[in-house]
Amino acid sequence: MAHCDPDVLALAALGEPITDATDVEHLAGCVECRGELESLATTVRVARTGQAPLVLPPESVWQGVQATLASEPVPLPLDRRRPRWLAAVAVAAGLLVIAGSVTIGRSIAQGPSPTTVAVATLTTLPGAPQTASGSASLQQRGNSRTVEVDTVGLADPQGFYEVWLMSPDDSGLVSLGTMSGGQTHATFPVPDGLPLAVYTNVDISDEPIDGNPGHSAVSLLRGQFAV
Repeated sequence: MAHCDPDVLALAALGEPITDATDVEHLAGCVECRGELESLATTVRVARTGQAPLVLPPESVWQGVQATLASEPVPLPLDRRRPRWLAAVAVAAGLLVIAGSVTIGRSIAQGPSPTTVAVATLTTLPGAPQTASGSASLQQRGNSRTVEVDTVGLADPQGFYEVWLMSPDDSGLVSLGTMSGGQTHATFPVPDGLPLAVYTNVDISDEPIDGNPGHSAVSLLRGQFAV
């Protein structure tokens, strides 16, 4: 079975629509390609927000990097061709380096433990399993804010889950990030300057893998923050 071209997946992760019907049909049934696209899309979101709940690696990791850089490089044949997947890897790696650099800098500056500012009980909407439920909490650490999400009983998504902050009248909508099928816990950074007095609702939607960054209008769980 031929998988999707990695260049197509990389462009889809960056928000470009998938126009080839064969690729769209393949993604609908291929767990491997969906997982690769979801991983790339998550990396893109992290790089664009400049925030991620990462931790500093141990000193042994840096020592290993330094040892690798100090070793003598192995020359490649001059006629070696660039693999087709190299562009996709370069996109993902570049974004990951940007996100990791920004996050490490912020992690060093973080001080006190987070404080729970507000909580929300997530209840099912039409189309979601009636046994499903969830919760969200708004955490404050210095000037940084995160939203922690926990879910129970959600069925496998059509593509992936996406977590949003929204206004009660649906006039404003901000994506926080994605969750894969079977994932029940996630922590998302809140964009700097976002007025949480306006974006008081937490929404979890089922999003198809179609390259469209907008809301699918298929909401599964929703709740409102309360102090």
